[in-house]
Formats: sequence, structure tokens, C-alpha cells
Amino acid sequence: MFEKKIQPMEVLNFFKIISRYHRVGHSLEQCMDDYMKVADTPLMAELCKSIKKSLGNGNDFASSLAKHPDVFVPFVVGFVKVGEQSNKIDIFFDRIAEGLEQNLNLKRKIASATLMPKISMTVLFFAFLFAVYYLIPKMGSALGEIKVELPLITLVVLRIGEAVTAFWWLIPLLIFGAIFSLKYYKENNPFGYSLLGLKIPIYKDIVYNSLHYQLCSLFALCLGSIDKSSVALNYTAMAVDNKYMQKVLNVTSQFMQNGDTLAVALEKADERKIVSPEVISMIQTGIETGRLASILESEADTFKFKLKNDMETIGDKISAAVMTPSYIIMLLFFAAIEYPMVKLTQDMSALSRGVGF
Repeated sequence: MFEKKIQPMEVLNFFKIISRYHRVGHSLEQCMDDYMKVADTPLMAELCKSIKKSLGNGNDFASSLAKHPDVFVPFVVGFVKVGEQSNKIDIFFDRIAEGLEQNLNLKRKIASATLMPKISMTVLFFAFLFAVYYLIPKMGSALGEIKVELPLITLVVLRIGEAVTAFWWLIPLLIFGAIFSLKYYKENNPFGYSLLGLKIPIYKDIVYNSLHYQLCSLFALCLGSIDKSSVALNYTAMAVDNKYMQKVLNVTSQFMQNGDTLAVALEKADERKIVSPEVISMIQTGIETGRLASILESEADTFKFKLKNDMETIGDKISAAVMTPSYIIMLLFFAAIEYPMVKLTQDMSALSRGVGF
């Protein structure tokens, strides 16, 4: 019940703190006691008490966290599960904190980048309503009475205003339809939905590089403690935060058990060709040289660097994508209203000069 009020930053601090205590030899139950003494909020202290109780009942840490899905998302539980099974939980605590921090930074950058666009779009929306329900009808009536020849852009704006006034009910219908369609798509095609971010131009690079960073870094970690690649893949699939990639890794493991090499199996399992050909090639090189884990770590560093750059530029991309069309619409709208007025003034001025002559 209290989970929904716990903030992501509190979860991030939770893993940073228990990681420090666990590294110096405290058990996970002791770590819960340690954290309760410095918990950010009473709610987090209550959560730790619940986790400690679960641990005391014989549950592992991953299962104890999984009882609070509104606080600990699947990738966190997956990381912990792999960490426990590979006896490298401290390393996975660090990776969890790193992943949560990246998500927080991304959300902050998006929030910061979209602040002005949100304000502009709100002002534009109310200006549009004012124009559609008051200004355009008045303008259309006035221009109709004096029989001024209207330019195409003004005629288009007038027709749009008439259409919106007549069919206003279509707007909420389309919004609810889009939300329902997205929800239906998520439930009936979870693998396709998990890759939807790759189809959003300003966001696809972040999704692509994040997905490959997780794949390479986690697989390298698992290989460090599990000799058999197919088993390491299954553990990696538990922690990867993408349903399609989870499926690809599990199917890859099955192909390997049937005799395929890792690189061949991965390429066959990746039906949508999402995994970078470079990564598959480097995996083959790693197998041939016996340096698979170190090569994957190197690839992970490359994707981490790309991801960092993507996160630094996401704000500019969002601003450009939202603000530019908004300004264009505002200019066109202003021109549609202003042009007939200027034309009318010029005609009246010419008429008065003619009468005076």
C-alpha cells in the first residue's frame, strides 16, 4: 500500500547504502537494520522491515524484493537474482544503482527539456480554442459581409475552425482510442511493444544503446562466474530489462543446446534483427580467441559512452521536435488572420485616395 509513495531516488539510495554495508561483511538482514537507521523516510524503513521479515522466513533477497513490484521493477529483481546465483551480488548492486541513476537522469533531462514546450503547447492550445470558438467565427462573419477576397491560408484556417467546432467530439475519441490501442498492443504483442521505443526518432538511439549496454555488460558479468555460455545467457535474460531481448537470449540458449555456436544461435534467435551485427561479430571473435568476457566488457563500455552522449543531447532533440512545429503553426495562424486585415486596410486606403482624387 505504501509502495506507490516511495520515490525512485529513495530506491537508488537504498541500493547504494546496502551495497556499502554488504561489502564490509554484513549479512543482508543486517543491511536492512543498517539502512533502517538512516532511511530517507519512515515508509522506506517500513519497507526494509518487511524485506527483513521475508529474509528471516527463508526467502532469498530477490523473492523478498519481488513482493513489492511497485517499488522494485523487474530489471532490479532480475539483477538481484542473477547476483545471488552467481555469488557476485555486490557487483550487481552497483549495476542496479547505475541503472536507476541513468533512468533518473534521463527522466530529469526529458522533464527539463519538455518544460518550455509544455508551456508553449498549453498556451497554443488555449489560443487555438479562443481562435476556433470566438476569433475565427467573428473574422469569417466580418470578412463575409465586406466581401474581401480571402487568401488560401485564411480559407484553410476558417475551414479548420468550422470542422473543429462541428466535430469537437472526435478529439477526445481519438485520444481515448490511441490510449486503448496502445494498451491492447502491449497486452497482445509484448515483444513488439518492448521495441516500440526504437521507432521513435528522438528516443530510438537511447533505447538501442541501452539495450546493447545491458546485453554486453550483464553477459560479461555472468560469464565471469558461470563457465557454460548457454547457462550464462539464461541468467542474463533474467536481468535484461526488455521482453524481446529476454526471449532472444532464452531461444539462443536453446539453439546452443542443439549444437549451434553462440554467434550463430544469437543471429538465428534475433528474428527482428535488433542485435548489432558488430556485437555478433565481436562475440564470434571472443569465442575464437578465448576472450569473450573481456571483449563483451569492451563493447559494453562503447555502448555506455554512446548512451551518455545520447542522454546529454536528448533535451535539444525534444525541444527541436516540439518547439519548431509549434512556432510554425503559430506563424501560419497569425498570417492567416493578419493578411486579410492588411489587405483590407490597403484596399480601403486605395479607395479613399481614389475618392479624394
